Amino acid sequence: MAFALGCDFHFSADPAELEGSGVPQAVIERFAGRGLPIEMNAQYHDKNNPRYDEGGITLTLSFDALYDCRFPWSSVRHVLFLPLYEPRAPEEEKPSRPHLRLVD
Repeated sequence: MAFALGCDFHFSADPAELEGSGVPQAVIERFAGRGLPIEMNAQYHDKNNPRYDEGGITLTLSFDALYDCRFPWSSVRHVLFLPLYEPRAPEEEKPSRPHLRLVD
């Protein structure tokens, strides 16, 4: 969804489910027992080249080089969407004067 919206997002993946995924083994070992944090900046979404299938998503990610990494859906633990704009307070409604409205 974040790729379609073009917004930054972060997700956390379970390293125990990433053996053979394309994520470098050193990274998997570094985050063993906790979530592997992945930051996805919207400006690089086209470079991430997301490829979906029934079992997961494959992304091109940069660690010490570029890697095609497959994340099974079951490995994704948390997703945090970061909108590109600052939320605004709702505008106060101004009372309107009485008027007629045509309805079919």
